[in-house]
Amino acid sequence: MIQRQALLKRLDPTRHVAIRLLYGPAGFGKTVLAKQFAEQYERPVIWLTLPTVPHLTATALQTYLCQALGASSDDEQSLEQCYAKHQDCLMVLDHYQSSPACDIWLFQTIQRSPLQWLLTSRDRPEWSFSRLLLEGKFNSLNSQDLALTETEISEILVKFAPTQHLCAQHLYEQSQGWAAVLRLFLYAQNQREAHNHIQLYQCPYVLDYLDHEVLHVMPQKELHLLQVIAHAPFVDHMICHFLSGQSDLLRDLSIQKNLLRIQPGSTDRYTLYEPLRALFKIRYPQQQQKLWPVLNWLERNQRYLSTFAYAVAVAAYTRAVQALAQVAVQKLWVKNNLAVILSGLEYLSPDDFTAHPQALLLATRALIMGGKLDAADRYLAVLEQYDVTGAALALHAEFALHRGQAQNACNLAVQALVYFDQNQDWVQMVLCFSCLTRAELALGHYAQALNQQRQGLELARRKNEILLSCQLMLDQAQVEELAGNLHQAIQLLDRIKILISQHGGSVMLCGAEQIRRGWLLMLIGDDAAAREALQQGYQLSVLSGSPIFFYSAVLLAQLDARIGQIHQAQQRLMDIEQVMYRQNIAESIYRRILHLGRASIELLSHQYQPAVQRLERMHGQCHDFNLLTPPSSCPEFFELLQLVHAQALCSQGELDQAIGLLTHVLEKAQGSGFQIIVSQALMALAKARHERGDGHQAERLLASATAMAVRQGQGQLTTLQSAQSAIGTTTATVTSYFTQSSRAQSSLEPMESVLSPREHVVLELIAKGYSNAEIAEILSISLHTVKAHAKKINAKFQVNRRTLAVARAKTLGLLA
Repeated sequence: MIQRQALLKRLDPTRHVAIRLLYGPAGFGKTVLAKQFAEQYERPVIWLTLPTVPHLTATALQTYLCQALGASSDDEQSLEQCYAKHQDCLMVLDHYQSSPACDIWLFQTIQRSPLQWLLTSRDRPEWSFSRLLLEGKFNSLNSQDLALTETEISEILVKFAPTQHLCAQHLYEQSQGWAAVLRLFLYAQNQREAHNHIQLYQCPYVLDYLDHEVLHVMPQKELHLLQVIAHAPFVDHMICHFLSGQSDLLRDLSIQKNLLRIQPGSTDRYTLYEPLRALFKIRYPQQQQKLWPVLNWLERNQRYLSTFAYAVAVAAYTRAVQALAQVAVQKLWVKNNLAVILSGLEYLSPDDFTAHPQALLLATRALIMGGKLDAADRYLAVLEQYDVTGAALALHAEFALHRGQAQNACNLAVQALVYFDQNQDWVQMVLCFSCLTRAELALGHYAQALNQQRQGLELARRKNEILLSCQLMLDQAQVEELAGNLHQAIQLLDRIKILISQHGGSVMLCGAEQIRRGWLLMLIGDDAAAREALQQGYQLSVLSGSPIFFYSAVLLAQLDARIGQIHQAQQRLMDIEQVMYRQNIAESIYRRILHLGRASIELLSHQYQPAVQRLERMHGQCHDFNLLTPPSSCPEFFELLQLVHAQALCSQGELDQAIGLLTHVLEKAQGSGFQIIVSQALMALAKARHERGDGHQAERLLASATAMAVRQGQGQLTTLQSAQSAIGTTTATVTSYFTQSSRAQSSLEPMESVLSPREHVVLELIAKGYSNAEIAEILSISLHTVKAHAKKINAKFQVNRRTLAVARAKTLGLLA
């Protein structure tokens, strides 16, 4: 139904490639993609569909090739003659069955022949590809590459046109892009049978397919191991060896990878192909007993989170809580641990945590981080029974912040901070500083937020809590963004990315970093790069269990609307609302942002009246900003709300009301230190003044907006220039602002291209007064490397002291 252009481009039909290989389990569209490739191939194609036989021999394969090529006999000599005759052809072997004998013979044959080959196979042939890869003569796509994307599923649904609404995202989450089961499910919908409203993996057609095409063809030893995997939250190499008692089982299973995928954020764990987990639990109901001995083994090896996950899987809830009590709070930021804990908490209740207050504290924080505030409220009520004063205060502060009560959050966090300082609980202090930073921003206290963030970051670095440092640096990126320092914020994100990769990885932090990067790129004006970052951030955040994936969906909807895809933007918002509701995410986290996103899209589609009505309702609900503060991930929410409201009023010609609203936004943003909003408000105010006939005032406002936007690096310059053209401004004021700012930017470019990104970072730290030893500790590099960077910086600036290098950098505008 769809042409898979991205995959066809990767296969590159225009280039000479000796072997192209498509391999993966049944039902991933290998044959369909091969046919699409053959249609684009400009030279003759010879197609050979191999028969399905239990064991294909090399002799039989040679016979089939001779017949397809029209050889006079089936010996090697005739085959060689046919190769010479068809040397410009593409030879397609569809349904190739890998076996040691066939693989050796076919690989030798391919190397001798001048043809190009395209193979589709369920298994990866045991070939040595290294030389071919180096020579650029080999190309392959596996099941992860062949899986349908969410966008492709959306295209299929549009063409399929089912009678009832189907959510592409929901189908993707269930099928993970497995084309066969998706096709069977849609077939059931089209037949309008009694089961057309059930979940994808409850569809009888799908169940029959899995029985005959998956389980029936699996070797017995793999099937034996799957009985264990069905009830395990993940499969670890050592645990698998312990369970099976046969060292070759996992190796063979890993080589074929028919039903396994690498878990994001980890290099040594595998997760069962998720859509099959529920089915296998039904198929093998008695295998849970095999997991019981694993719990002792995991505890002896101090793998407490793994113990927690396995204990939940076998309904040993007491053991699960005991294991969770041993997990340090900072582990929530490591790899994919938050998602593991949230998954386990679905089977637990606050009553299960009796006599384990440490586990209760960790569970409550995980629920708050996951946006499940109703459940967190129940856990907080149980905490009152225990003597955990400081930790309870810190959790209440985070809870209040997520509920929109930033002032209360500040008060509670300060009390908790005093308690933790007395008890020297450094990790909890760092978390309190992060909470205070976000709460102060939500209250519009920029200077206080900056101070709290700096204290928290200094403490985290001093105690070598690298991932918590990354969390504080994400807060810092938000502070820099609001101050209008967009490029500095992106440089911070670059450093965060490096630190995360160097210290074990964090799916949650990587997702947050990508979403923040996407938003900054949108402000700068690079929508293509922003879309890529937001899509990656969405996937990582969903996997981590963090609700911030919602922001990514809203921003992607904005990008859709910018290019005129209004229907797709509106559908994206409808889908994400369903996801948030389905996952029990608290409405206080996303409801207002969702309404503002819808209003913005209505404005872009020129639906002014619905947008104004929606914005007026929101404005009425938020009339007392002191009682209800903005979401912590969007502290400038109220200013954005009024800014969009004013733009809607301008579109309807209500200029006086719009100017009054924009003046209020400008005063509030200046008072809060939100310079990024100040420049946007100035631009909108300039346009409103011009439309009302205040030409001179409009010129002055536009000049200020232009200068600020250029200095900040906002991609509004195009918009500003068009506004300048509309106003008809040719005064020296605007030209002076614009020219001076542009020159400042251009003077940066040559030196920025000379200094490497790491040298930029080192230079910033030198300017802040850090010693070489402190810089080495912050960046996790050697002292020798820092000195080498400093020496290169001095050489590039043609100075002999670091103080002179800093002064030179400030002169050129490289440092504030």
